[in-house]
Amino acid sequence: MNDKKDNLLIVDRWLEKPPSLETRSGMPVKEHYGPEDLRDFNYDKELSNPGEYPFTRGIHQNMYRGKIWTRRLFCGVGTPEYTNRKLKYQIEHGQSGIIITPDMPTNHGGIDPDHPIARGFAAIQGAPIHSIEDTDVMFKGIDLDHVSVAFQWNNMSALVTLACFIASAQKRGYDIGCLRGSIINEPLHSFFSNPSAPFENLELQKKVCVDIIEYCTRNMPYWHPQVINGYDISQTGINAYQELGFSLALAKTYIRAALERGLEIDQFGGRIMLVFTSDMDFLEQIAKLRAARRMWAKMMREEFGAKNLKVCRPFITVHTDGASLTAQQPVNNIVRITLEVLAAVLGGVQSIDPCGYDEAHCIPSYEAALTSLNIQNIIALESNVVNTADPLGGSYYLECLTNEVEKQANAYLQKIEALGGIIPAIESGWVHKETREAATKREEEIEEKKRILVGVNELAIPREQEVPIPISRDAWLDSSAENDLVDIFRKFKESRNVQEVKESLKYVQEEAKKQKNLMPSAIEAVKARATMSEIIGIIREAYGLSYDPFNMIKNPFWEVKNG
Repeated sequence: MNDKKDNLLIVDRWLEKPPSLETRSGMPVKEHYGPEDLRDFNYDKELSNPGEYPFTRGIHQNMYRGKIWTRRLFCGVGTPEYTNRKLKYQIEHGQSGIIITPDMPTNHGGIDPDHPIARGFAAIQGAPIHSIEDTDVMFKGIDLDHVSVAFQWNNMSALVTLACFIASAQKRGYDIGCLRGSIINEPLHSFFSNPSAPFENLELQKKVCVDIIEYCTRNMPYWHPQVINGYDISQTGINAYQELGFSLALAKTYIRAALERGLEIDQFGGRIMLVFTSDMDFLEQIAKLRAARRMWAKMMREEFGAKNLKVCRPFITVHTDGASLTAQQPVNNIVRITLEVLAAVLGGVQSIDPCGYDEAHCIPSYEAALTSLNIQNIIALESNVVNTADPLGGSYYLECLTNEVEKQANAYLQKIEALGGIIPAIESGWVHKETREAATKREEEIEEKKRILVGVNELAIPREQEVPIPISRDAWLDSSAENDLVDIFRKFKESRNVQEVKESLKYVQEEAKKQKNLMPSAIEAVKARATMSEIIGIIREAYGLSYDPFNMIKNPFWEVKNG
């Protein structure tokens, strides 16, 4: 009886077929593709050569022959000193750029670690930057002339984070006009994953966002003052063309606001960066990245009137798909990450920051970090896929798929525009409905095995039979890390000249009431040793909002009477 069952299993595997004949986005895939599928294809208009408009094949003529993509890995844990050690470790092992993610109190509320609501969240799953001292320590011994720095900060916390970084760099003697890197600075995308987020300060957040764009445009020509965060949106479950549609709709909102401020598209458009996911639909992801460049180029030239072709070249960074990684058989995640990184490379991106194989369990450990860096190093230095630009260009299927992704993304973008743009789409609940339906669809596909997760809904094995692989939760997950951070922060506050802090905050408040750009006053405030919560609180009060977004603490310096 058992022999018969085993034989049936062998036959079943022998006759095995793909679980779906559609892309992840639901686009049907034909049995094969040929010249008839590209009958009206215009090479010069739709492709052209790498480095030429519309940049479908890449933004540089020689692509990785001239410069291999920037290899990053998310970092930011525990105290600033701990983060500094981990950054140096990653740089020593081949990382060519730094990417730092914030802890939850910083990113979601812009609050300091001694805030009542921060308890249990500070110094966990991200780096704390609350003062100039944090950036002084975090970047100690790291040469900012030879590394680019990416910050994942959103909302108004981006203002203070960048101010701290600039102030620290100036203290060390760096010319900020030579600093290279980026900051997310993109408040609206937070509402995709958090539909209950308050809209009380939406216009203020948008104003601060443009302040950063304007300041960097005028003072930091090599800095990307905004990164459109399609990755976080993708993690809700949306598909490839939705990711493009939402991302470009967000970009349009900020571009229009910057133009209203008086900036010209040729001044700042070329410094906006796009960040996307790379998931397990290998060819669809390559097509998505190629379509993204073409859509961006056309939008910048045809809609916003960019005259400088460099402004039409989008800088794209990719993060591999955290949602694709499984807690079961985590060694399999190494294969998933490899395929997702390779798709990004073949899609022609400028930087990549892959997940760690242990992401379903914890923040990437040292072992996982080194593995993810070496995945990139091996692809870059051993595979030879970097030797020519757009090596898959001209594939009948890939060109058809690129065209179809662009078509679907443009149609989706028009839906959002018809709703009045991304802000009305969020406020009406339409965005939440779309992301909720996408998440439900993804779960149904897994349940129905239309989407296979090896080791989860197919080919599962008992845990004791899994290939052993290190899953080590580092010290930052211990409560002592948070306690250490709070102690360090309190000592910092006690050591300050309170009068200098008050005067700097008065200056921030005056500039806010005058509707001035807040970057210069924020930089002066952090130099006077004001903190994240204090600067954001003063700005909020200047706009008639409560000092504390959670209404739990009051302005510790002076009583503010509105009206």
